[in-house]
Amino acid sequence: TVPIRVKILPQDWLRVAKESGDVGVQIEYLKKAVAQNTGDVGVRKLLASIYLRQNRAEEAALLYADVLRIKPDDTAAAKELARCHLKVNRADQAVEILSNLVRQQPQDAEAYSMLGLAFSHQKLWNKAIESYVQAVGLDPENHPVRLRLAEAYEKADKAGAATEQYQYITTHSQDAAPAWRALGDSYLRKKNYDRAIESYTQVIKSNPKDAAAYANLATAYGGQGNAKEEMANLQKAVALMPDEPIIHFNLAAAY
Repeated sequence: TVPIRVKILPQDWLRVAKESGDVGVQIEYLKKAVAQNTGDVGVRKLLASIYLRQNRAEEAALLYADVLRIKPDDTAAAKELARCHLKVNRADQAVEILSNLVRQQPQDAEAYSMLGLAFSHQKLWNKAIESYVQAVGLDPENHPVRLRLAEAYEKADKAGAATEQYQYITTHSQDAAPAWRALGDSYLRKKNYDRAIESYTQVIKSNPKDAAAYANLATAYGGQGNAKEEMANLQKAVALMPDEPIIHFNLAAAY
């Protein structure tokens, strides 16, 4: 008999965690690795990312805060901590983190975009606009951020500025359908039915099975008094979404 002593190191827990296909097992092994290595940011980030995928934002936030305790200048961890705060409706704390981040790194477009989102959570639309404008200035071809900027303009009753952003996306983006839809909704609210029809038609060109687009297109035709096209598009919407009662109701009203 030969007695042996085995010392389990943090990297051993990490290796076993990576080899396991069971998320619960991965978490337990990574927690052991975290406990044994008080200065390792990598394993904390890995465990935090798993928590986020499991919608356990509070636990992820504690780990990202721990990473920042060890490494205060870790930009990625600061952004992830802000995301955690937004997930659990702590927009104030997210704003504080991101405001500090943009002061330290004024060329970080993503940080400005996230700050805009945090202000949107607080319904501070003008501040959200300021942040999104900064983000777009640094990264002009980030069309999802432009879309959020346009939405913030609408919330701030700046319809002209919103339309300008939507139109930019429709002419520059490979995926312009969300902007066309938003334009259609905007025109529909203004009872500009011709432009609404044009916009929803573009959405349908991108996705011919978009039931909501057919239903909104029908509403625009109804606003024009074109009952034939209204019913035709509602019939298409019903065929694509047969269990949606509102579409059935609208079709009945058209009949």
